[in-house]
Amino acid sequence: PLPTDYGEKLAKHLHLYAKEQQLYCFAFFLTGKTKILGKYRPVCAPLYLIPATLNYEQEVYQISLDFSEVLLNPAFSEVQPVVNINEGSSTHELLNQRMPLQPLGFDEIHQTISILEEVFPELNLNNSAEFPKIIDQELLRPKKRGNAGGFQLWPALGIGVMDKAAGSLGILNELEALSTQ
Repeated sequence: PLPTDYGEKLAKHLHLYAKEQQLYCFAFFLTGKTKILGKYRPVCAPLYLIPATLNYEQEVYQISLDFSEVLLNPAFSEVQPVVNINEGSSTHELLNQRMPLQPLGFDEIHQTISILEEVFPELNLNNSAEFPKIIDQELLRPKKRGNAGGFQLWPALGIGVMDKAAGSLGILNELEALSTQ
């Protein structure tokens, strides 16, 4: 369930941008700094991207998660230094093969943490076994984290709206046009 004010704003936004944007739930946030084109940039990237829908039932806004379409965020593996990986495969491929992509119960959380410890031994896991933990969103902002060394994983959930992939948007528009002919 969501607070009514937030649910109303989110429903209006999703209705207005239904063709361009999708609601997601994000799980486990990676924070730190990475070097891009010679400059250090702050990073705050979720590991899991779980498609969600907003429902309005019995005068309450609720979010439903679609675990059949769970994605691992490629940005997560791109910024993280890797130590234990087989030659010929990318970090993202390795994670896609090994990470649980179903609802995050106790076993899946433990499996996620074990795999991340193995693949990214330098990663600070910040009590990730306590997932989902209530964390002040300010902790995820670079100015509040200060200069804590290395990458850190935060056991938090969040919801947000992301743009749909441009390729899938074009395909959807073509299918819609064909269906009206």
